[in-house]
Amino acid sequence: MSFGQVKRELDKLDKKSIIKLISELYKKNKSVKEHLDFFASNNEDEINVKYHNMVYEAFYPNRGNGFNLKNGNQAIS
Repeated sequence: MSFGQVKRELDKLDKKSIIKLISELYKKNKSVKEHLDFFASNNEDEINVKYHNMVYEAFYPNRGNGFNLKNGNQAIS
């Protein structure tokens, strides 16, 4: 399905249905939750610090000697 098809379906919905759909996405998908939280608060510094710490921890863990590149890559994504 293309975005155009999704957009046409969303155009058919009323405001209440769209809010319900967005709230379901918010509850079920962590990345959607983080994006909407940023959209609502627009606190860029807090998000930057969070992901900076995640990437730093991937290369310089508090415990152990190994890298955790998977977590660092996820934070960058």
